[in-house]
Amino acid sequence: METIIASLITGIFGVIVVLITNIFVNKRGYDKIDSKIGNVWDSTLSSQHGDIKENINRAERSINERLSEKTSNIYYKVDNIDKLLNRNEVKYENLTLDQREIKDNVNKLLFEWQNLTIENNKLREENFRLRDKIHSLEDKLDRYRDDEWDMER
Repeated sequence: METIIASLITGIFGVIVVLITNIFVNKRGYDKIDSKIGNVWDSTLSSQHGDIKENINRAERSINERLSEKTSNIYYKVDNIDKLLNRNEVKYENLTLDQREIKDNVNKLLFEWQNLTIENNKLREENFRLRDKIHSLEDKLDRYRDDEWDMER
């Protein structure tokens, strides 16, 4: 009889320990889920989704307003450039043939000058790069000569 009572007490104690362990594990799992979905005490999940959608819509409106401002600014600048080109075309048409020829030649000279400036900058960069390479190779050659000199001793 004592073994039966001891077995029952052990079994009941085991069940109580398992229940307490499960409650603790479930509570930890619930806390992990709760931390990932946010604070559900303030509002429902659908309310949180609504807030998220509202934030997204507000951000989209802000971006669209900024794009609209930049687009109108670009249109304004394009219109100004167009007006300037039209004025220059009118001025060009009012020039005599000799004046047009001089203007065309000056424009060609400016274009060539810009190309030469660009080419000059590229050549300058290549010159610096090649100087650095030459210095690097000279350093290697000096080290090689020093190593040979040390070996001959």
